Amino acid sequence: MLIFLSYIYWIIWVIRKWLYEKGILKTRRLLSPVICVGNITTGGTGKTPTVIAIAKLLQKSTELSLKDTETALQQDASIARIKTMTVPAFSKTKTSYVSTPRISILTRGYKRMSQSPVTVVSDGSSLLSSPVDAGDEPYLIASALNGIPVIAGADRYKSGIYAHSNFNTELFILDDGYQHLRLHRDINILLIDATNPFGNGYLLPKGILREPLKAISRADCIIISKVSGGDIRAVEKQLRYYNNNSPIFYCDYKVTNIKDFDGNMPGLHSISGKNLLIFSGIGNPHYFRKVVENNKGKVIKELIYPDHHWYKDKDLKDILDEAYKLSVDAILTTEKDAIRIKGTHQKNINNFKMDILILQVEMEIDKNFQGWISRKIKH
Repeated sequence: MLIFLSYIYWIIWVIRKWLYEKGILKTRRLLSPVICVGNITTGGTGKTPTVIAIAKLLQKSTELSLKDTETALQQDASIARIKTMTVPAFSKTKTSYVSTPRISILTRGYKRMSQSPVTVVSDGSSLLSSPVDAGDEPYLIASALNGIPVIAGADRYKSGIYAHSNFNTELFILDDGYQHLRLHRDINILLIDATNPFGNGYLLPKGILREPLKAISRADCIIISKVSGGDIRAVEKQLRYYNNNSPIFYCDYKVTNIKDFDGNMPGLHSISGKNLLIFSGIGNPHYFRKVVENNKGKVIKELIYPDHHWYKDKDLKDILDEAYKLSVDAILTTEKDAIRIKGTHQKNINNFKMDILILQVEMEIDKNFQGWISRKIKH
């Protein structure tokens, strides 16, 4: 049955691609260049920390021009309506928009609860949405970046028009937009997980592929993530079969610290050599365990929840009860999971019978990529 559904998925993909190639479905251009960061699988590639790392890298650049960025976009009445759209702020404090931010991030906001077509997660200086309204990934991106607005919405074109008008955006980063053919992009960055690059090779729902592997050919560059955990040469060989021209770069997680829900930083020694219960609801939970063990944490129990899981009271009770039963030294989770817990259980966190620690990570991208992207945005 699943293979039949995957075949139907492939037919839909072929038709959609043909409609865009023939111009029946329109690809629209924003007024400023767009750099897309995405993947062809259903998650677990490390896309969110990679988007953060690329945004910080681009933020340092003083030249924000790309080749061939002229646009034929017309300022019609619908655009005017988008420009004047009001977005309610989550924070009760007065909104203070940064005057001339140069970069904005456009993201879908998967599983966000806000019904607004444009949700300003951050204006670059303040968080303006809750994790529930924004979604866990946009909220994490916004929390990690200063001076870069983050806008969530299913229609990235509308979000981009809003950002250009309100934030004077000169460069857009399109988060998880590799399949968002509705929006023109100037650079396509494809992220591939070295530990599980293509799953079983099938399209959804039998496999984890969002598109056939030939879609790799659209990438202007490829970044292989989690390089410490996979066979890099084998992955490169597969990639070169579909894309023999675009440069390949590498990145991997770096653990930066351990924190708790109060913002205290007990440090990496708080998990080193300690018996741990770990839990997560992310795309690749087993790599989370590997990172913990690489930092000398002893995983006694691992609880795995669905990706983007919003924790209920019973889930947290089960986690805490299991930790007490096993007499572990600490409970550890990811930043994404912590955001979802804070989003729905903020008032109850201080009443937990045991502190939950949070593993902080960042993505380190090789210096060759830094040189490549810098050249791209300067010419």
